[in-house]
Amino acid sequence: QQQQFTTTTSEWNHPLTNPTTAIHWNKFVTGHTGLPLIDAGLRQLASTGYCSNRVRQNIASFLTKDLKIDWRVGAELFQFLLEDHCVGANWGNWLYF
Repeated sequence: QQQQFTTTTSEWNHPLTNPTTAIHWNKFVTGHTGLPLIDAGLRQLASTGYCSNRVRQNIASFLTKDLKIDWRVGAELFQFLLEDHCVGANWGNWLYF
């Protein structure tokens, strides 16, 4: 008997599709969340292309757990900003959150 496989797609919305989420997202990407560690990490990332792995994990946790924004949006942002971007490491670390 042949086994059939089906694929499912997990749908998600860009944070700008919801007005409240858009406010949080814009504060997040500009490093103005009000949390010094998160803001410093995001500003460092935007200005230099780097931030420590521990700070990256804190940023990911804040975006996904506190702001409730899909991890894939954060992974795309980091992919764009990181000088040392590695697809496997970046997306794998974000998937963890």
